[in-house]
Formats: sequence, C-alpha cells, structure tokens
Amino acid sequence: MELVEGFIKSLVLLFLIMDPFASLPVFLSLTKSMKPKQVASSADNAIMVAGTLLFTFLFFGSSILSLFGVSFSSFQIAGGIVLLLMSLELVLGLKLAQKGVKKAHVAVVVIGTPLLTGPGVITSVIILNQQFGLAPVIAASIGALAAAWLILRHGEAIRKALGDAAVEAVSKIIGLLLAASAVELVRQGLVGG
Repeated sequence: MELVEGFIKSLVLLFLIMDPFASLPVFLSLTKSMKPKQVASSADNAIMVAGTLLFTFLFFGSSILSLFGVSFSSFQIAGGIVLLLMSLELVLGLKLAQKGVKKAHVAVVVIGTPLLTGPGVITSVIILNQQFGLAPVIAASIGALAAAWLILRHGEAIRKALGDAAVEAVSKIIGLLLAASAVELVRQGLVGG
C-alpha cells in the first residue's frame, strides 16, 4: 500500500512540475517550420534528455548532497522555494529566466532541460526518493516522462482540439497545484530541520 501511495504521489508531483502543457506552446512555436518527422524526433530527443537528467539525479542525488554537505531538510526548503518560483512563472506569467536559444537545439536546451527536467524535477526526485524509496519513484518518473512524450508528440492535435486558451488555462491550474506542493515541501523541511 505504501508503494502504491508513493507511486501515485510521485507521479502526480512529477507530472505537475514537468507541466508538458506549459512546454507545449514553446515546443510548437520552435518546431513550427519543421517537417512532422523532425517534430517527432525533437519530442523524442527532448524526453531522452529529460529522462537522462532525471535518472542521473534520482540515482546519484543523495551522493551529490553529501558531497556538498547539504542536509535533506535544507534541500527540501530550497527545493520548495524553487518550485514556488516556478509556479509563479506559470500562474502569473512572470519570466524569471531568459530562454534564448537556436531552434536547432529546441529538444535539448529548451524542452528537455530546463522546461521538462529543470531544478524543480531534479529537487523533487531526490526528495521523493528519500520519502518513498527508489522503486515507486522510478515507476512514477517513467509514467511522467511517458505522459510528457505523448503530449509533445501529439502537441499540434492537442492545441487544435483544445485551443490555445484551454492549453494556457490548464497550465495555470497546474501552476496553482505546483505552488501548493512547494509550500508543502517547505513545511516538511522546516518540521524535519
């Protein structure tokens, strides 16, 4: 039962943080002039890059924390602050970071990282691994990456079906849920510290 609960909580949190709906308009605009095969390849590459980075920190994140002498509670608080800032970007449309890159690097630089696997996901997989163990977080990571891959691969169809306004609204709702998760991480870090 704990494994199932850990999987569900991890899957929901990782999907919210990745927020492929927020990445979708960026992905579509940067791949607009590409042929369908190139768009599909860009989506595949984005997920490969995102997954490589995610699993690197999932398996070695605790060792990296130890190497730098950072406590888990401090990392939770810092991670919660990062997630809160990300949620403010989504909900309020703030731009806290510049993202100027060439279209040729869309999958690697913009979509794979930092949009899908950025500081929020990196922080979360380390924390989730500590809370629930490796197995449920691996399964949840695969599920979240698969969902993001499906959304990117079928992005144009989703945009046409829902419309730009609906994609934007979903992204803002995800931003609010992300803000609540961020506050919870900070609370847990303070209690644990």
